[in-house]
Amino acid sequence: MLDKYDRKILTLIQKLPAHRQPYQIVAEQVGLSEEEVLAKINGYIHDGLIRRMGITINHFLTGFDANAMVAWKVKTQDVDRVGEMLSALPSITHCYERGVDGDWEYNIFAMFHARTRQELEQTVEEIAGEMGVSDYKILYTLKEWKKDGRKYL
Repeated sequence: MLDKYDRKILTLIQKLPAHRQPYQIVAEQVGLSEEEVLAKINGYIHDGLIRRMGITINHFLTGFDANAMVAWKVKTQDVDRVGEMLSALPSITHCYERGVDGDWEYNIFAMFHARTRQELEQTVEEIAGEMGVSDYKILYTLKEWKKDGRKYL
């Protein structure tokens, strides 16, 4: 059963303020401490009310005009090593493994962000050399589609 704080918190966390301490701002708006708000959010996650929390950034608005999904063809025995290397890089926002299907044999995907295409291509080439993976495709973002988070209330 949701109480008066739960409804306010769930509404406010759907669009967190751009601030160093967004949960402190939420806490002030609902009349609780930041620790109480975080405890409630952890409870929502534990109870399955919230399955996943994440942020969405419009990279074009932040000056990152060169954005691309890079598809890598990685040997099965190297997937974990390559995935860990890629996911640790600051220029990558997400990285995941996909099963191969038909003629498309690329099994690791990583979203790169850079200020220019030249910078992105140079970064990808350097990383490919470090990982020892030479077979990859750079799939540039041509359009930013509208992104909406889950609406709870």
